[in-house]
Amino acid sequence: MLTATSTDGRVLEAQAAAHATPAALNCGILRIAAAPGDWSLVLSFSSSASTGSSEPVAVRRS
Repeated sequence: MLTATSTDGRVLEAQAAAHATPAALNCGILRIAAAPGDWSLVLSFSSSASTGSSEPVAVRRS
């Protein structure tokens, strides 16, 4: 799941099924139609075996 949070508190999400390989977990392209402004993005995953998430990444959409 990709979660985008704006500086004013709006939250948008995109989800996709992921496929595991021995070296990586691939979910393909996740798209979020975000309005212009500053956003924090976090990519996360969950399975029956484990969960994890990225550190937040700050982005500015023009």
